[in-house]
Amino acid sequence: MFANALSKLPRGVRYSLGRGIKKLPNFPGKVHLYTRTAKPSEFYVGEAFIYDPAQPTIFTSAQANGLLQPTYQNDLTVNGIYQRDFKKVASAEEVKQMQYIDLHHFMLNDILQKADKISMAHSLELRVPYLDVKVAELANTIPSSMLLNSKGSKWAFRQAAEKHLPSDFAKRPKLGFPVPVKTWLHEEQYVSVVRALFSEDWVSEFFDQPKLLQLLKDNQEDKVDGRRQVWTVYTFLVWYKMFFRQFDDTVAQYGHVQPEVQA
Repeated sequence: MFANALSKLPRGVRYSLGRGIKKLPNFPGKVHLYTRTAKPSEFYVGEAFIYDPAQPTIFTSAQANGLLQPTYQNDLTVNGIYQRDFKKVASAEEVKQMQYIDLHHFMLNDILQKADKISMAHSLELRVPYLDVKVAELANTIPSSMLLNSKGSKWAFRQAAEKHLPSDFAKRPKLGFPVPVKTWLHEEQYVSVVRALFSEDWVSEFFDQPKLLQLLKDNQEDKVDGRRQVWTVYTFLVWYKMFFRQFDDTVAQYGHVQPEVQA
């Protein structure tokens, strides 16, 4: 409730308060207070990641550069990439600013490239009806107070759904498609598969292999929580191997699922 009250302060006051909160030592509720008072363009990195000031994205630039070969190193950050688009919506309310970033980055370059394409390859419509232009235009006119408030998230959508669906469906918490990566990367039968790929000679074109293998080992032994980093690198390498090193084999194995892959 206190954080909600702070969010009603004038923007300038809130933003100054947010910068001050960010500098404080960690305490329970700090992240919640910070994200409710700070300027979105100063911290927001997309809905795909639970915000942590110490680890705002899966990889920081320093962490990524520590694993990458010099050719691929850079100082880019996710938040930095978003700045040009944040300027386009600087006068909009904060929730709308973050929605704009998600629409033009997270949805376009991430979730629509994964869940939707994969589901449609198997004749499943996952979320496309909600991306109808008229639906999207209407959704964009709904005030943030009807999207997220003290009664919960997606409030207007849930109110509409309750007219047509059982109440427990309309009020059900949001749930994605969780994958037990944390469990897998602690069990040798799965870790061995990742280790084998990380050890292939061609991987050294992109990564410092000893450091990459050490990250995998440290995560398995609970010395670090590197599961997201390991999984990100692993999925990239699987993709690269399938489509750049063994493309003919990939077409032979998966062409019946997605015929256009032969193009």
